[in-house]
Amino acid sequence: MKRILVSCLLVFVCLSTVFASDNYVGGNIGFSWGIGNQKTVGGTISVSDSTISFGANGANYFSNSFGIGYSIGFSKTLSSQLGDIKEDVSDIAMPFTVRVMGLYKYNFNKKIALEVGAGLGNYTSIKADNGVTVKRTGLSLDLKVGVLSNLQKNLAITGGLNMSIPVLNKVSTTTKLGSTSINKEGFKFIIGPYISVMYRY
Repeated sequence: MKRILVSCLLVFVCLSTVFASDNYVGGNIGFSWGIGNQKTVGGTISVSDSTISFGANGANYFSNSFGIGYSIGFSKTLSSQLGDIKEDVSDIAMPFTVRVMGLYKYNFNKKIALEVGAGLGNYTSIKADNGVTVKRTGLSLDLKVGVLSNLQKNLAITGGLNMSIPVLNKVSTTTKLGSTSINKEGFKFIIGPYISVMYRY
């Protein structure tokens, strides 16, 4: 799934850059909180976590209003809790994330615009320790609402809220004896602020 999304992302970037009327590329940082529940053998338990993310992102607008957004990056888990148990997050692998979004922009004036996006995200993390490899993959529905500000001809800044609902959370474990794979079931809602500094071209 990650290869498919990365391939689509590269195609989108190439095509949209050629045909777009307004292009942005830059770096971003964000913070998020997640809350929900997870099904276990004994029932359903509450889950919560917080993360900080960073990476590169871009947007290509084909008109004054419609375009495509994309981003790649990593995230670091700052805290995690399952029920009443707080997890040790110091050794959690950082997932690599790819996102593609359709964008809508409403221009208040030449400098300020409301920016709304919806799309898909995919993440993958791999951790190997003492002959055991754990691979986590996921798919999410992503939304964002923010403000785009064109500070200068070639400089812009965006900021707002990211929202995400994971729809797939797969964990695969491989050892010398073989491999197993499970889908973690439950519901989770993730929300948090972001800010991006963009080069406009």
